[in-house]
Amino acid sequence: MSEENNNQYEVPQQDNQQQYYQPPQQPPQGFNQFNGNMPPQEEKVNVGLAIVSFLIPVVGLVLYLTQKQEKPKTAKACGKAALACVIISFVFGIISGVASFFFASKAVEESGELDSAYSQLYDDLLNEYSDELTESAAE
Repeated sequence: MSEENNNQYEVPQQDNQQQYYQPPQQPPQGFNQFNGNMPPQEEKVNVGLAIVSFLIPVVGLVLYLTQKQEKPKTAKACGKAALACVIISFVFGIISGVASFFFASKAVEESGELDSAYSQLYDDLLNEYSDELTESAAE
C-alpha cells in the first residue's frame, strides 16, 4: 500500500490555497451543553381552554391534572376557571334557594289570607241561607 492509504483522513490541498476554518460559535444563552436542550420557550395561556374549563368544570379539572407538568400556566388557568365556575354555581344555588323559600312562604301566606276570606264569605252565605230557612220554617 502506498502513502496515499496511510493518510486517508488528510484533506488534499488544491493549488496551494489556504483553507479557512470557521471559529466555533457561542451557544445561545441558556443552552444546556450537557444534553443539548434549548431553554423552554415562554408559555402563553390558552384562553380557549380556560373558557371551556369555566363552562364545563370537569374538563378544567382534567386539563389541570394532565397538563400541570408540560404546560403549567395553561393548567393553572384551567384549574382556576373550573374552580371559579364551581364557586359561582354554589353561590347562585344558595341565592336561588333563599329566594325560592322567600317566595314560597309569601305564596302560602297570601293563600292563607285568601282562604280565610273565602271561608268568611262562605260562613256569611251559610248564615244567610240558614236564617232564610228558619224564617220560612217559622211561618
